[in-house]
Amino acid sequence: MNHAHFTPSTAGRAQRGRYTASARAAVAALMLAGLLEAIRTLSYRISAIGLEPRLTNFHTAIETYESPFLAQNLETLRLLAHIAQRQGHRQGQSQHHGVAPDAGYDADAASIPDEDGSHLLVMLDQCDKVIASIRKQALRQGTSIALTYLLVTLSQSIQRLRRLLELLAPMPRTEHRLAALSLAQELIADHSNKYLVRDLVRDNINLLARNITENASQTGEHYVADDRRQLRQMFYSSAGAGLVIGFMALFKLLLSSLHSAPLVETFLYSMNYALGFMFIHLLHFTVATKQPAMTASHIAAGLHSKDARNIDIDSMAELCNKVIRTQHMAVLGNLATAIPVAWLIAISWPYLTGQPLVSTGKAMQLLHDINPLNGTTLLYAAIAGVCLFLAGLISGYYDNQALYTRWAQRVRQLRTLERWLGAARLERLGNYLEANLGGLMGNFYFGILLGVMPLLGFLLGLPLDIRHVTFSSANFATAMVGLDYQVSWQLVLTSVAGFFAIGTVNLLVSFALALWVALRARQVRFRQGWQLLGALLRRWQQGPIRFFFGAPDSKPLIPGD
Repeated sequence: MNHAHFTPSTAGRAQRGRYTASARAAVAALMLAGLLEAIRTLSYRISAIGLEPRLTNFHTAIETYESPFLAQNLETLRLLAHIAQRQGHRQGQSQHHGVAPDAGYDADAASIPDEDGSHLLVMLDQCDKVIASIRKQALRQGTSIALTYLLVTLSQSIQRLRRLLELLAPMPRTEHRLAALSLAQELIADHSNKYLVRDLVRDNINLLARNITENASQTGEHYVADDRRQLRQMFYSSAGAGLVIGFMALFKLLLSSLHSAPLVETFLYSMNYALGFMFIHLLHFTVATKQPAMTASHIAAGLHSKDARNIDIDSMAELCNKVIRTQHMAVLGNLATAIPVAWLIAISWPYLTGQPLVSTGKAMQLLHDINPLNGTTLLYAAIAGVCLFLAGLISGYYDNQALYTRWAQRVRQLRTLERWLGAARLERLGNYLEANLGGLMGNFYFGILLGVMPLLGFLLGLPLDIRHVTFSSANFATAMVGLDYQVSWQLVLTSVAGFFAIGTVNLLVSFALALWVALRARQVRFRQGWQLLGALLRRWQQGPIRFFFGAPDSKPLIPGD
């Protein structure tokens, strides 16, 4: 019988191997203990956040039935107890046989049993459904920064808990190490960036944007026409707005002839814009350039996929085509009445006052202001686009606040107004304010921004001014009358191209900014822009008329078609 012969070096290597195995086992046990403690902490955190009154007020079923946030905690504790029991049993066997436990991954000891793990994941899925239900309810009742923060924190905690549970799931050793490395990289990146001011500003902007744009996406549905009947309605609505803007352009010319002090002139301009736009909203008319800030959020809502792999390009192209078609019709409606109204006012003014509305010099200045070859015209149009974008954010903010603070109920509690108006009229007033506060305040602040911008440019010595497509077209008609039509065809063509270029810049800038904010709010990473553009081009090639005016129906698009 042969007996193995151990040299001192062989014995030393064996001893070091036992020490190495023990050290690896100690490290593995320490890491497993930290992993289980992190799972326990996240589970308690999810339970605590899920019981916040701000959440339960939006989802009362949590208090009536068993809360999934509490149920997942019970499942987590049962799972952790089961793992601890199996680990203790395994360590007892190792000590009994005098063998150091393997430091590698042990599926028998650390994996989630099928019945426990699957049920816990079901509980987490139910938590996600409750969060989605609260978000939908918040669209109808409004939300707050605190509620938005709680929902974001809750979603992130559930996602992190799932990531940790993946490390306990039975899988091959290679996949287990890759999952651990992926989580480690994520944790290191988050820890390295948690004190960066840039990331802090970005996260807060995303939080505010989510709080503001959710209601804007719902409002944007009203600015997307699905068929020619709705396109006709959009044309009539925007034509009414063009009628009002024709008179607003007249008031601005009259206010400029006063030559008031800069601050007084700014106040007068601002009130002209603000009250005019609010009057347009009260009459349920539509200003074309106010649409992009709303429709961009509606489009972004259709891109709600973080990896952009589940987005239907054809459906998204159809939605974008409807938005373009509606924008095109709204611009035509504004111009179809703004230009004739301004022209009629200009030719009637001498008969009413005995003097022309604008002098020859003023008329040439109006045409110079809309000349696209003028270096600042399109810059001023872009500034107006920024103002439109800001007005859209303001509108979304006040829409949300009106819903969240229950404006209708608050107005009905005003006893003085109830004595003056009566209970029925006061209730209608409260309902109207709750539904239209965002639109009214957005139009008001949009007018203030347009009026204040030239004063800011004067005070700061910067090229700050605004150019708006509808006002520019009205000024063009006024200038033609003021010059008695004694202008070259080149100047007419340049001016017409000018206010169309101004409108294009107004729409593109406001739409791009609003879409960027809406995508940031939803943390969407859309990387299929070229495919979407190709789909839109194919639709245009198949039928330009259908692309801009929709499919034909039994009724004419515009009276006289």
